[in-house]
Amino acid sequence: MTTTYATERNTVGSLFATWTDCPVLGPNEPDDQLPGGELPKPAHDRTNPARWIDYDFTYNFAEQQDMAGGARIDGYVAVSIWMEAGVGDSKLRSMRESLRTLFLAGDVTGLQFFEPITEPPTLEGDWYVSLLLVPFTRFTDA
Repeated sequence: MTTTYATERNTVGSLFATWTDCPVLGPNEPDDQLPGGELPKPAHDRTNPARWIDYDFTYNFAEQQDMAGGARIDGYVAVSIWMEAGVGDSKLRSMRESLRTLFLAGDVTGLQFFEPITEPPTLEGDWYVSLLLVPFTRFTDA
């Protein structure tokens, strides 16, 4: 079975193109793709903390669905939300909810996103990092 993963990658890229809350890094994009050419620095501003998002894809299942070559592909969009530490968790929770809404409204023909799974935030240096796993299933035609 041969397939391409462009459908979900293009769809997710289009979803994030509408995201204006903070900078977004896609798969394999270097930090210099962000505004200013580097990752944000802690702003020490509780009302507008420094933050950014990066995402990648994990594929965990693919199978042929019919003799004509149609396939089913299951995976996750792994979204890491980076939020400046020490600003409380309300902004982080708000971003997770906004991302949930973005993905659940992002279904296209043959591609469906499901309820995201959230991981508790971890502290990495000056940043809280929260992982949002957005499961998806895509059906392809031959």
